[in-house]
Amino acid sequence: MIGVLLVMGDTPDRVALRRRLDATPDLAVVGQVGHPAEVSRCVRTSAADVALVDLSRPSLDGVAATRRVLAVRPRTAVIVLASPRDMDRAVRALAIGAHAYLPAGAAPQTLLAAVRSAAQAPERTAAPQPGGDTSAPPVVLTARQRDALHLAAAGWSDEQIGARWGISARTVAVHLRRAADRIGVKYRADAVRWLRARSGGDS
Repeated sequence: MIGVLLVMGDTPDRVALRRRLDATPDLAVVGQVGHPAEVSRCVRTSAADVALVDLSRPSLDGVAATRRVLAVRPRTAVIVLASPRDMDRAVRALAIGAHAYLPAGAAPQTLLAAVRSAAQAPERTAAPQPGGDTSAPPVVLTARQRDALHLAAAGWSDEQIGARWGISARTVAVHLRRAADRIGVKYRADAVRWLRARSGGDS
């Protein structure tokens, strides 16, 4: 059974999400929290496998909530839910260790698949194998490469990303090209697909 912690406000969407999760045989909501001060306590008592963090409520501060979750229980995989206007927060949450980003309006099946994928992520479940070879080393991207890839996966063009950062579209393309090289794929589209596969669905 995969335990899910909901870090989001008390809204109709949260109620509907909880019902769907609880109705899914292999998933269960093990806690819910809507105030920043309660996050650490709830993480300690729930022992959640995955935390779903809503970035759309400024009063909750989803980035700080993500940091608290990972500080208390680093093996909890955090999936942040963000609308297009929350992409700054999404990028910051990913930079501090969130496992994946999903659009706030993602289809239920996409969200459920992302939760299952996050719960089984190698960084959560892998244990060192004494006396033997470990699996392939994880892909290591620079912060700029990672952020550019997340924005590209969210549908941003090179020009839009460049305008956001105050750099040229060509420089953005270089960051994306180098990200693809580090991932080990030939085309940036393949790098975006790699990112979406890690997130458990289309971003």
